[in-house]
Amino acid sequence: MHKPKKKLEPIDLGDLPVEALAKHGIDLKPGRVKFSIPAQKHAIRRHRDDYPLCEPHLSTAVESPTHVGGSPHHHDAGIELIVHLEEITVLVAIGMEPDGDGNYPAKSTYPIGTDTLDRRVRKKFLTKIR
Repeated sequence: MHKPKKKLEPIDLGDLPVEALAKHGIDLKPGRVKFSIPAQKHAIRRHRDDYPLCEPHLSTAVESPTHVGGSPHHHDAGIELIVHLEEITVLVAIGMEPDGDGNYPAKSTYPIGTDTLDRRVRKKFLTKIR
């Protein structure tokens, strides 16, 4: 039986955790994080099997990250908010430039392995918050 596709809608992921980011030396103005339909389509296209695993944890990664920092691959272009849970570690990539309404765009999401997380903390790309 064919399962109907879920209709995508923009997702409000919550307030940007500016205090947590400041602990990593990233100073941004407060704002909401929004995951647009095109950005969701990008994440689904790039991480088809992993996106459904990440989706339930997106707001937690934004509002209550365990780790924050910058990408080793996209210096000064974006930030990474990560929530490390027992069952999965979810990364949400966010642009550093707010839109005209003061909202920050979520660019993508995908799971990362514990080895990747530990290596990025060791190399100071990420700061452990909690």
